Amino acid sequence: MKKIVSKMISLILILVFLVGCKEPIKEMNVSLPPLERPEILSKYVYLIDMDSHQVLWDIRSEERVYPASITKLMSAMIVIEKIDDFSDTVVIKGELIDRLEEENANMAGYKDGDEPTLLDLLYGHLLQSGADCSITLAEYISGSEEEFVKLMNAKAKELGMNDTHFVNATGLFEPDHYSTCRDLATLMEYCMQNDFFVEVMSTLLYKPTPVKTYPNSFDCDNLVLVYINQENPKFRYSFDIPGFICGKTGYILESNFSFASCANINDHRLLLITIDANREGYYPASIEDAATIYNWFRENYQEETLVRESDTYEIERIRYSEEETLTLHPSKEVTKEVGKPTVVPVIPEVINAPIQKGEKVGELYVYDYDQLIETVDLISDKEITTSFKGYVDTILYEATHDSLPLTIFIGLVIILLILIVELIRRIINK
Repeated sequence: MKKIVSKMISLILILVFLVGCKEPIKEMNVSLPPLERPEILSKYVYLIDMDSHQVLWDIRSEERVYPASITKLMSAMIVIEKIDDFSDTVVIKGELIDRLEEENANMAGYKDGDEPTLLDLLYGHLLQSGADCSITLAEYISGSEEEFVKLMNAKAKELGMNDTHFVNATGLFEPDHYSTCRDLATLMEYCMQNDFFVEVMSTLLYKPTPVKTYPNSFDCDNLVLVYINQENPKFRYSFDIPGFICGKTGYILESNFSFASCANINDHRLLLITIDANREGYYPASIEDAATIYNWFRENYQEETLVRESDTYEIERIRYSEEETLTLHPSKEVTKEVGKPTVVPVIPEVINAPIQKGEKVGELYVYDYDQLIETVDLISDKEITTSFKGYVDTILYEATHDSLPLTIFIGLVIILLILIVELIRRIINK
C-alpha cells in the first residue's frame, strides 16, 4: 500500500516538474543595417565623446604605437605645471642645436646664444613642434632631458596611461618610446582641462620676443590651425572643420603622420586620436582624416534618449502564482549619440515565481546600426509569491494548452488510473 501511494506522489511531482521546468525565451529577429564609415588613411583611430566617454570609432586603439610629436603634449603639461613665471629667459646652447640638426629633428629655429622667454619656448614647443624648445625647457626644469622624462613617466602613471613609456621629451623615434591611442586620448583629455594649454594651442600666430637671430621676431605659426577653417590659407591645403578647437600633429617615419585633436561637433566635445596616416608627398594626411571623421560624425550622428526608466515590458504568464502578468522596467536611462539605433528586448515568454521586486528578469540590447553599444537590465516592478492555487492553475493550464505537457499529462493520468485501480483491487482482495 505504501509503495503504491509513494509511486502516486512521485508521479504527481514528476508531472509538476515536466510541465513547469522550461522558461522559453522570446526570440527577437531583427535585421540591422551595417555601420558604414568613410574611408580614411590612418591605421589606428580612437574617437570619443569627452563628456560621456562614449566610444564612437575604435581601430586598434589598445595596440602600441610610436606617438611621435604627440609626445609633446605630455612634456608641455609638465612645463605648465612646473613653471610659475614664464617671463624668465633661457640661453639656447649651440651644442643642442647641432645635435638636433644631426638627428633631423623639427625645430622652431633658435640658434646658439638666442635668449627667448619660457613663454616663447612653450609656444615654439607646441605650435611649431620645435625640439629646440622642448629640450631647452626640459633642461631648465630638471637639469637634463633624462631627469625630465622621469617626470613625464610619473605623470603618465598618475593618469592611468598604463601602456605608455617615454624615453625623450620630443617624440623622436626610440624603440622603447611608445603609447596607445587610448592612452594618448587620456593625455589629451587631461591637457584640455588646463585653460592655459588650450589658450596656447588655440593661437593661430604667435610673435616671440626678438632675439639675436631674429631681431624683428618671426612668425610662429600654429602648424595645425593654418590648415583648418582658413578663408585665406597660408599653405596649399585647407580643410573645413566647423567647431574645431585645437590639436597636435606628429610625424616620424616609423608611424607616419599622427594627430591628437578636439572639436565641438553637434554640441558635443569630441576627442580624436589618429596614428599612421600616409599619402606620398602630402603633409597634412592626418588632418585630412580628422576633417573626414569629424564631418562624418556631424552629418550622421545625433544625441537620442534610447531607453527610459519609465519604459515598460510585459510578461503575460507567471508560473506557480495567482498573479497573471509582470511588468518590467529598464534599470537605467540610456542617452547616446547614434546614427540608426535599435533597442532589442530579450525577455522570457513565461517566468517562474517567486520573483523579488527589482530582480533582473530580462535585458535590453541597444544597437547603433549593427554595433552593440549598451546592455540594460530589465527588472521586476513588484514581488511575486507562490501559492498552492498557483501551482494547480499552472499544471492545469499547461497540461491543456501546451502539446508536450498535454501528452505527458495524459500519459501520467493513465498510469495514475492504473495505479488507483490496482490499489482498489488489492483492498478488495484483502
